Order: sequence, then C-alpha cells, then structure tokens
Amino acid sequence: NWLGIENPSVLPGLSFGTYLLFQDAVLNAKFYAPLGLLFLGCAAWLFFRTLGCRATVCAIGGMAAALSSDTFSHACWGLPSRAFAQGSIFFALAALQSGLTRHRWVKVLLAGAAVGMAVMEAFDVGAIYSLLVAAYVIFLAWTRLPGGPGSRLAWGGVQLTLVAVFAAVLAAFA
Repeated sequence: NWLGIENPSVLPGLSFGTYLLFQDAVLNAKFYAPLGLLFLGCAAWLFFRTLGCRATVCAIGGMAAALSSDTFSHACWGLPSRAFAQGSIFFALAALQSGLTRHRWVKVLLAGAAVGMAVMEAFDVGAIYSLLVAAYVIFLAWTRLPGGPGSRLAWGGVQLTLVAVFAAVLAAFA
C-alpha cells in the first residue's frame, strides 16, 4: 500500500491525481472518464487558440478531440488515461506554438514535461504521440526560426533534445 492505496508503485500522474481528488473508488469510477475527456477538450482548445483560431473554431476543435469515437470509446471502456495522454500532447504542442513569441526555452521545457506526462499516462501510446511532438518541433524550427537551413535544423535539434531529456526525466518514474 502507498498512502492507503493498493498499488505497488503509484505514478505521479493525472490518473492518480483524480483518485486523490475523490478519495473514493466509486466516485473516481464515475468521474474519471468525464474528467479525462474534459482535460483533452480543454487542451485541444488551448492548442487551437495558440494557433490563432477564432473562439468558435477552438470550441468545435476541442469538442471534436474530446468526443472523437476512438478517444470517447476508450474512456468509456475504462481507459481515460489515453485521453489524459492526448491532452498532455496537445498541451505540449500549445507550449511549443506559443513559445515562438516569448519565453521559448521555458515553454520548450514545459512541452517536455507534458510529453513525459503523456508517456506516464499511456506508456506505448504516449511514446507514439511523442514522435508527433518531435516532428512538430522540427517543423516549427524549419518554418519559423530565422537563419539558413543548417542553423534552423541545429536549433530545432537543440529544442528537440531539451524536450526529449525533460520528458525522459519526468517519465523516469514509469
């Protein structure tokens, strides 16, 4: 037992946070899936907002992400951790996108933390999603950073390394 919970090694993630929030297995079972989908919808909304979309488009995108048949059915089957992982990836993408204007390195580290949280929540699925974040880091470096192609790829590689290292540090618990 760890803090009165039957779990040999509890990961400090969002799923365990919901259990600590409710302190009751029945309440957790009732609200775990809706909270995961709400988290995903809010994260997708934030990402679309950082892209500069209008509020209506952001709301529709957030609802589409949260209520897509794959994510919704997994959450209803008892795997809302995948919704938490997708939401963490959307937070990572939003941090990277908003990092283009200011506080770039802080937001790169936040993106790494979000990727690490996704890996802790949905192990293999989070690792697959992390490859999409890596591709987005390189895409942003290639299209948005000043300088020649070599310097853009070099800075993209530095950012990608920071994201990967920070994600690995956070996901080391898993």
